[in-house]
Amino acid sequence: MKSHNQMCLICAIIGLIHSYIGRDSFPYLVNMLILTVIFLTGFLLIYYQQMKWSVYFISLTMTLWIIETSIGFGAELGEQNYLIITIVSIAIYYSSGNYRYIRIAAVIGVFVFIKLYQKYHSPFFPLPAAADYIYAFNICMPYIIVCMICLNMVKKAQRSQQLVEKQKAVLLDAIQFKDQVFSIIGHDMRSPLISTKNMLQLLEEDILPADDRKTFFKQLHSSIDVSVTTLENLLHWASGKQSVQHKETNAEEINLFPMIEQVMIFYQYPAQHKKISFINEVPDPTHVIADAEQIAFVIRNLTSNAIKFSYIGQQIIFQVENPDADTVLIRIKDSGTGIEPDVLPMLFDLGKRYSANGTTDEKGTGLGLIFCKEFIENNNGNIWIESEPGHGTTIKFSLRKTTN
Repeated sequence: MKSHNQMCLICAIIGLIHSYIGRDSFPYLVNMLILTVIFLTGFLLIYYQQMKWSVYFISLTMTLWIIETSIGFGAELGEQNYLIITIVSIAIYYSSGNYRYIRIAAVIGVFVFIKLYQKYHSPFFPLPAAADYIYAFNICMPYIIVCMICLNMVKKAQRSQQLVEKQKAVLLDAIQFKDQVFSIIGHDMRSPLISTKNMLQLLEEDILPADDRKTFFKQLHSSIDVSVTTLENLLHWASGKQSVQHKETNAEEINLFPMIEQVMIFYQYPAQHKKISFINEVPDPTHVIADAEQIAFVIRNLTSNAIKFSYIGQQIIFQVENPDADTVLIRIKDSGTGIEPDVLPMLFDLGKRYSANGTTDEKGTGLGLIFCKEFIENNNGNIWIESEPGHGTTIKFSLRKTTN
């Protein structure tokens, strides 16, 4: 629309300039002023969101204007060459195939009529003194305008192609997301549920000795825990994915201290079961800009991992530091089993999911850290792991510091 407006204004200005140049011929002066009015009207139609009517109006009035000018002034001014613009405009902008061909045929018929009329009839009106200059201009200008129209169409095609590529990328991401979800559901949830079903069947048939029932109940509890954890992780991850795709990550000012305190309370029972103590060294307040739900998920998940791989009677420490004026660095440190160097690259890779049992044989899914990485990156942060086998693990992630 912007390019059409520019074209109309340029043609209106050209009409005014030519009316001044050919003012010694009053009919030519009037004729060019009419041309100026035509394009100013087209400009106003576009300005008031009437693009379709503007195209129809300019095509029709320009055709009539060219006929009148070519008959009135003969072939000496070359006005008939502007029919080329009309033909190109119809070919590009008219969407109906049959109507487009009829219009093109009509314009070609008008061109032939004008040429035949000019051959056998003299002009009605006197030519302006600058007729030679006007003729040269009217020979070149139609081709320049056609080139501008074609260049505009090429730019539109490029923008359309970019939009298609963008939509294609979004679609491929959605397909990949769907495949990941089905893969996780099929592998990580189906197996524990089948195991639970088989255990319940054995209990229902009452064929287990009393001593084995306690072990079976423990295994059943563990299997259900894995399923619940996987489902919770999956739901949070899917919600985060959709929020990012729709640009709905709710970044706000949050205080990390009470969030960590709530996580410590949440995991109080499993920590007490292994006689693990929490130490919160995060100052109150410690403000960051992030999505509260996503960061709470990350802290919960990292705390759960720290408990899982800590030995009985150890500590888990929450700390922060400020490496620069715009960043807060959060550390969650344990003194547990540590991680082998060759395992570290797998922990954030969905295609190479790695899961190990905890110090008291707790099960895992290998999904938690992958989701944590996505959530931290959603909030313009980074996450990484520092670990030494046998000497514990420190997981660090950065977030934007509040400006207050």
